[in-house]
Amino acid sequence: MVKSVAEKMLLKPGQRVRIVGVPTDLDALFVGVPRAKTAVAAEVILLFATQRAALEKSLSTLLATARKKRIWIAYPKAGQLESDLNRDLLHDELESLGFKAFRQIALDAVWSALAFSGRESA
Repeated sequence: MVKSVAEKMLLKPGQRVRIVGVPTDLDALFVGVPRAKTAVAAEVILLFATQRAALEKSLSTLLATARKKRIWIAYPKAGQLESDLNRDLLHDELESLGFKAFRQIALDAVWSALAFSGRESA
């Protein structure tokens, strides 16, 4: 049986997700997922990025809010969408900011996502 994206992301019923930068062709993957209008109102944050510079800009606005939340970073798989992001770079970047990676999933044939949780000591 194929798991839904919500199941892969370990979303609990009613958890609200702030989705940032989702490509329109992936919007259908999140039908039925309760969405939050702000990161503050969300229990989980999902950020889509294809370039490191854009990711860093988005993270700078989300990090204070995301410290006690689960944050997913969706990025193109190797060789897709001319991205300069990959799992190892994301892991190292967010680890240096005090986040711990704990799960990786495939969203579709092009996109993967890596989950992080904030650490209180950071």
